[in-house]
Amino acid sequence: ADRCTVFLVDQVNEQLFSISTDSTKEIRIPKTVGIAGECATTGLTIEIADAYENPLFNQEFDKSSGYRTKSILAVPIKDDVAGAALGVIQMINKIEFDGEIGVFNADDVQVLETFARFIGPKVTKASLLTGEKRAEKTETEASAAFHGFSRDSEDSAGKYKPRKSLAPESVTAIMEGAEDGDDEDD
Repeated sequence: ADRCTVFLVDQVNEQLFSISTDSTKEIRIPKTVGIAGECATTGLTIEIADAYENPLFNQEFDKSSGYRTKSILAVPIKDDVAGAALGVIQMINKIEFDGEIGVFNADDVQVLETFARFIGPKVTKASLLTGEKRAEKTETEASAAFHGFSRDSEDSAGKYKPRKSLAPESVTAIMEGAEDGDDEDD
């Protein structure tokens, strides 16, 4: 293919996003718009021989850049457990052996779907790890706030310093199976 874009789904903002390899700028589009949006929303592979004949194709990029999109192949990257689309691989303008622009065929679809199935679990794991790091950060900040410390109240040595406590003076911990301070296992 002449061009390829890997979009990831941003569930929170209902968008697809990618980073341009040319400019390193982030590209964001609504999750329900265009070929990639349709692929992400339906979870189906989309094969288009002539982009200009498809009503989902947005011609604005071609008009502004002078580029001519002909064929498109969009394949969802799915969560291997739930089957939800985590992203989309979109190939534009198949390049034939003679250098001419061609149309994607069943072999191209099979190769790209196999690749998408291979990377789906990797994207799932990366998404979970990113989510865990966000959760850890939130938990750490919540814990600091609960115990009366905050990042914005650091002293000159960079240590946390106490601020007015948000927690009650005494906190009673209840442990399952422990009575009257007895913490032996039953």
